[in-house]
Amino acid sequence: YENAALENTTTYINGKINGHYKSYYQDGTIKSDGKYIENKKDSLWSFYRTNGGTEMQGTFKNNLREGHWTYFFEDGKKASEGDFADDKQNGTWKYWYKTGELWKQGVYANNIKNGLWTTFFENGQKLQEGNYINDKEEGEWQAWWQNGQLKDKGVFTKGIMTGLWQGFYSNSKANYIGEYKDGKKNGKWLY
Repeated sequence: YENAALENTTTYINGKINGHYKSYYQDGTIKSDGKYIENKKDSLWSFYRTNGGTEMQGTFKNNLREGHWTYFFEDGKKASEGDFADDKQNGTWKYWYKTGELWKQGVYANNIKNGLWTTFFENGQKLQEGNYINDKEEGEWQAWWQNGQLKDKGVFTKGIMTGLWQGFYSNSKANYIGEYKDGKKNGKWLY
C-alpha cells in the first residue's frame, strides 16, 4: 500500500503463486488467508471483515468453491452454510436470521432449487413449505400463521398457482376457497 503497510505475503515458483497466501487491509488487519497451487486458490480459505471478524470460510479446489462453506453476519453468527461442487450450490443449504434462529433451508442441484424448501418464523414455527423443481415451485405448498395454524394451501405447476387453493384465519376458520387456472383466479370463490 502507499502508506507502506503490508498488502500480502506469498511465495512464487516459476512466476506463479504457490503456497500459503495472506492479504491484509491497509490498517494491517488480515483480509484473507489460504493457499495457492499454480496461481489457483486451493485448500481451506478464510475471508475477514475490516473489524477482524470472519466473513466467510470454505474450501477451494482449482480456484472453484468446493465442499462446505459458511458465511457469517458482522456479529459472527452464521448467516448461511452449505456445500459447493464446481462453484455451484449443491445439497442442503441453511440460512439464519441475524438473531440466530433458522430462517430457511432447502436443496440445491447445480445452483438451482430442487427439492423441499422450508421457511420459518423467528419463533421456530414453519412459515411455508413446498418443493421446487428447476427453481420453480411445484406440487402442494403450505403456509402457516405464526401460531402454527395453517394459513394457505394449494398447488403450483412450474411456478404458477393452479387448482384448488384454500386459506384460513389464524383461529383455523375458513378464509377463502377457490381455483386458480394459469396463475389467475377462476370460477366461483368463497370468502
